[in-house]
Amino acid sequence: MLVVPLLPLAVAAGVVVASDVQQHFSFLSPTLDFAGDWETNNLNAFTQGGNVSVAVAGSGITFMAMSDVMSILVNGSQPAIPTNISKEYAEISHLPYGWYEFTLVSKGNCTFKSVRAISDGERWAVNDTEPVNVVNASSVTTTGEWNKGTNRFSTNSTDAGLHIDVPIGTTMVELLVDVPSAPFGGFDVCISPPPPLSPAFETFMPNLQPADIQLMIGQLNVPVYSVLLDPGAKYSVSISITSTNLWAVSNVKFYP
Repeated sequence: MLVVPLLPLAVAAGVVVASDVQQHFSFLSPTLDFAGDWETNNLNAFTQGGNVSVAVAGSGITFMAMSDVMSILVNGSQPAIPTNISKEYAEISHLPYGWYEFTLVSKGNCTFKSVRAISDGERWAVNDTEPVNVVNASSVTTTGEWNKGTNRFSTNSTDAGLHIDVPIGTTMVELLVDVPSAPFGGFDVCISPPPPLSPAFETFMPNLQPADIQLMIGQLNVPVYSVLLDPGAKYSVSISITSTNLWAVSNVKFYP
């Protein structure tokens, strides 16, 4: 379960903003929260009926999904936006950055692949960058009990912590894992100073069960967590592991 305040949040006064937020969430991302009768494999999540939901913290949302016609409720209320998804990309735009629960209702099949933030009004301008392996990243330090491989850190200890000193000039930080575990461990994120568009503290409790995922997961570099920052400030991001399920990270990206 994803626990963050019910936003939207406004852009901080005096902050210069632009367009093209590129936050991306795979259906395997632990920061997505599924509820209801979903089945998952190594490609997507699938449901055959209504009254299921996906929750995500982000900006204007595009569903990468294929489905029969289904209605979408936003935070339990019928939104003043297109509500039928009958094509591969279902856009839900004009939503400020915040926490949203999307409920799919009525009968029909839906294959859910991913969601991402889309260009929508005043947002940070994020440029792509190369990932840095966490094992070799001087900006990443650990505390507690970790398994440190050649290209990833992993742990199932609730005493473990990960600390990231974010370089100044960073617009977005994204953590990725080469092959995600199932289920993924729960974790808390604390950011100092508080970022202008998202909470300074978030709790993530991924709820996909082991039986829901095939043994062979084909997706690589699955987004674990991302946050938008003020590029003019210097931030520290601290992650605390809160469950004994395996938590892992392979790469970090500092988007300029």
